[in-house]
Amino acid sequence: MLLIFGNAMKKQKLIQNSAGIIMIILTFLGFSCTKRSLILFDFNRDFDTGTVETTEGMKISLIDEKALRLEKGAVRQYRPSLVLKAPGGKWDLSGYEAITIEVKNVGSEPHSVNCIINNPGDPPLPVGYVYEDTDVITEGALLLWPGEEGVLKLPLLREQWAEKEIGIIGMRGHPPVKRVKDLSNVNQLVVYIQKADKPFEVVIDNIRAEGIYKAPEKLQELKNFFPMIDEFGQYRHREWSGKTHSQEELLVHREIEEGDLDSHPGPESWDKYGGWAAGPQLEATGFFRVEKHQGKWWLVDPEGRLFWSHGIVAVEPYHKTAITDREYMYSFLPSKDEPLGRFYGTASTRWGYYSRYDTFETYSYTKANMYRIWGEDWFDKSAGLAHHRLKSWGMNTMHTPNWDNREIYELRKTPYTGTLRTRQARRIIGDEVSEGSRFPDPFDPSFRRILRDQLAYHKDHSIDDPWCIGYHIDGEPDWGWDGISLAVSTLKSPPDQAAKREFINDLKLKYSSIDRLNTAWGTSHGSWGALLMNRTEPEGEGAYADLRAFYAKLADTYFRICKEELKSAAPNQLYFGCRFWSVNIPVADAAAKYCDVVGYNRYYYTVENFYMPSGQKIDTLEYDKPMLFGEWHVGALDRGMLHPSLRQTKDQDQRAKAYKDYVLGAMRHPQAVGTIYFQYQDQETTGRVGDGENYQIGFIDVCNKPYYEIIRASRDVGYNMYDYRFSNK
Repeated sequence: MLLIFGNAMKKQKLIQNSAGIIMIILTFLGFSCTKRSLILFDFNRDFDTGTVETTEGMKISLIDEKALRLEKGAVRQYRPSLVLKAPGGKWDLSGYEAITIEVKNVGSEPHSVNCIINNPGDPPLPVGYVYEDTDVITEGALLLWPGEEGVLKLPLLREQWAEKEIGIIGMRGHPPVKRVKDLSNVNQLVVYIQKADKPFEVVIDNIRAEGIYKAPEKLQELKNFFPMIDEFGQYRHREWSGKTHSQEELLVHREIEEGDLDSHPGPESWDKYGGWAAGPQLEATGFFRVEKHQGKWWLVDPEGRLFWSHGIVAVEPYHKTAITDREYMYSFLPSKDEPLGRFYGTASTRWGYYSRYDTFETYSYTKANMYRIWGEDWFDKSAGLAHHRLKSWGMNTMHTPNWDNREIYELRKTPYTGTLRTRQARRIIGDEVSEGSRFPDPFDPSFRRILRDQLAYHKDHSIDDPWCIGYHIDGEPDWGWDGISLAVSTLKSPPDQAAKREFINDLKLKYSSIDRLNTAWGTSHGSWGALLMNRTEPEGEGAYADLRAFYAKLADTYFRICKEELKSAAPNQLYFGCRFWSVNIPVADAAAKYCDVVGYNRYYYTVENFYMPSGQKIDTLEYDKPMLFGEWHVGALDRGMLHPSLRQTKDQDQRAKAYKDYVLGAMRHPQAVGTIYFQYQDQETTGRVGDGENYQIGFIDVCNKPYYEIIRASRDVGYNMYDYRFSNK
């Protein structure tokens, strides 16, 4: 590959030299022209690696004066990166269409290589989620498996497509582009590896600006842009394989799928719950439980068979999108007195554009399309089909995040997990900027009361149902990163905050007098009452040990109460924790202590080598606990959607491969008891209600049409998963 890089570069330089002479001649004759290609970096013998800035742990080196090697060992980093500064201080890229980079993964793990450009004064890397009122960073991404090579493309998007200029609001992915940087003043280019929790070794070369950009005539370009969504909820200005154009095509897609499902009835080796009927017979308790068998953790189904959870989130048709203030986007919105008018609704949110409204109007193209297919019987037909699909796809678990349509789960044809939420309990108030200030206060009486109310709702339904595997309580609560943030928020809360009173009582027991606490903390509180009234964070390091101790106590109390209430009301169901997206050692310790299975949402390309934060290897773990990877996904932009999701692939074929690799990696993990994919269907094209996510992540699209590439991958792993997991050492 390196030789190919080198030979390709020599040919390209020869062409560029010739093109350069032509450009000089044309310019001399008075013609104004832009080069079709501009070399930004080619890493030849004159390249000085000392000019490159890297994050700690990233190593770079020149290879045979032809390419740049990027590598990192076992140090875990979120986005290890290198910064390449413009040699002359800036590039003017306003005349080009894209930046391209030749990339090869020469390591042993799959990784996503990403690239962004900066203007002077920008932070080097994007931080957190991007909403409507913030600048959007132009970004390119390329997922490569070991030994794979490709070209990373970063489109140079234009300002005239800013959503504020043309009225695109309330969605994360925008057509056809997002707001961008000042392309006439680009001072650096950043290459980084997304979420590199494993070693990587990547070679990059031949970074250049490509293509001559021709500015569109703006008025003509926008004249017919709206409406941008067709009658079926699809993006109108693009064609793709499988796009639905008529009611007749909806029905044709349904008939084709019926034949596919009949041809793939599901694995023959499963019992009625999806457990391994042909495998070992263990104790049958009539409910799901967890057991370590021959060195690997497993779920065990009610009939005593080994069960590995291969499933999907949100089969219920809850999808809807905001209509208020953007009716002009949609080519079809029915009147409310016609049959399709029943799918209007209202919602509220605290995120993004629609947080300004108490309530706003919504519409569900998902439900409308189901009605077009099945008529008045659309819900029952789609509910039965969901169970049929999952078994055919090699899946044996549904997860419901919202319980909106529990009639689907109570058909009792597919085992399921659910989520209970404490969002109505009093929160740890802190202040507006405190990390963790949205966390429930487990010391407040409302915490137990809300849990009991939630569990009462499920009495005579999922509680004591053999098909209900268990429950998560909450989803991705904000634990913070540093192991003290919730304790800091507690001190910054008002004096009637239950957690704050608990914290100060602990301090009284430890220090006995406020003077001793002041000496230890370097503070000057006049009394314990003054500390209770105080709402500022202690400065210095004196309070750190006490903050850390209370943080650990808070985590322990949270998980302990959750388990106590759950097991009191539903002793036969498993407790899966809170579906971590971030976790530190005190929180992991508490979860391992109380959870039957620790749930993680891991939006990575693999979880094969992921372990709880108390250790990196199975034989050094303090807690050998089973884990359920309860959310993850991959997406692409080749089927009309406007955002490729948190984990991008180039097309549906690569998406299918990424799906298969993730699940197989989890099956090789001795602590993993399953993977639950997020989610059953693509999000609505103009964004889900709440935060405007409009990701291409489904097994079916908004028109109820399957993505057969990822379905084939799911069948490949699902039909053979028990033999694969049992035999893999």
